[in-house]
Amino acid sequence: MTNATGILTVSPRTTTIYSVTVTNGNGCSAITPGTVTVNPAVTATVTQSQTICEGNTVTLVATDCTSYAWSTNATTAAISVSPVTTTAYSVTVTNAFGCSAVTSTTVTVNPTPVLSVNSATMCVGASTILSLSGCAGTVI
Repeated sequence: MTNATGILTVSPRTTTIYSVTVTNGNGCSAITPGTVTVNPAVTATVTQSQTICEGNTVTLVATDCTSYAWSTNATTAAISVSPVTTTAYSVTVTNAFGCSAVTSTTVTVNPTPVLSVNSATMCVGASTILSLSGCAGTVI
């Protein structure tokens, strides 16, 4: 390949040695090798999407890298979050070779039920009815 700019863009999939030959205007040539080292790719892995109830906390964990940069600005492998609404979190992971990848997960927040129960006054030995409202689930 002839290239007058001195710049060659390459994209090898494995470590490759390239030999470069330069011939000047006087017809003199020189050859030199250049190595492009291809480091292993990063696979970003994070905790699967989670569903929590409003007010709860969940821990999200990214794995198998040397550095982490979460969308929350945290820089640890694991973060604890307590979102008030459904929220997506992303993390950029970087391996020991400086190769990076990004992945994300979503924490879905279900609302906490708002309940009310009536109050009653009664005499000993009698019974009364308590009425619960606002319940969409199972009453325990």
